[in-house]
Amino acid sequence: MSQDCFLNSKDGKNCGSSRGLSGLVRLSECNDEVKNHLISCHLSKEVLSENELILARTGLFHLAQEDKQKMWICYRHRHTLGKFWRSTKVTCQYPGHVGVRKRIQGRDVITFHMSQDIQKLFGVIIPVGSGSLQ
Repeated sequence: MSQDCFLNSKDGKNCGSSRGLSGLVRLSECNDEVKNHLISCHLSKEVLSENELILARTGLFHLAQEDKQKMWICYRHRHTLGKFWRSTKVTCQYPGHVGVRKRIQGRDVITFHMSQDIQKLFGVIIPVGSGSLQ
């Protein structure tokens, strides 16, 4: 049985290696500590596992454990969506804001629940940790 990264060509980026690691790993086995990463993204109140964080940043919220067991992820996607993710946007990402996008000045970011609500309301995936104006 051959496995593929569940994000293979979905995000326009090629699968591959990262930080000297290559191959695939089950999504359910992505359990590295992400507490410090969440703190660095101003998400200290969030309680997420590494695989929940990866799924949230791809717009898949509350996936069942048996589904995670069936999914594989390459190290490149694991790292770029997990604990080594960095927001590339410097303007507010909330789709309801009209007018000129303003540069983010504060530490307000899109939380897990905000990302989930934005996807439900607007059909847009804004990664957890992206900047916002409140």
